[in-house]
Amino acid sequence: ESYVTDTVVIHGACRGADRLAGAAAKVLTFTVVEFPADWNGLGRRAGPVRNGQMAEYSEALVAVMVRGGSPAMFPVRERNP
Repeated sequence: ESYVTDTVVIHGACRGADRLAGAAAKVLTFTVVEFPADWNGLGRRAGPVRNGQMAEYSEALVAVMVRGGSPAMFPVRERNP
């Protein structure tokens, strides 16, 4: 099988889908970059701040929302309409 060798998977380092995506990407030998939220330092703003950082870091973005959409996704929508 052939994959694009410069693929980078970026995720928020949360339990569940984020970590599963990271593990699958590592098996495929993709580069993985994690953006854990700073819940202790930023409180409730941590999720939106982290999502904004991921959007800024990315050249192209596929955002996966769960639970019917989260207010934390606003920075991603704002940067990538």
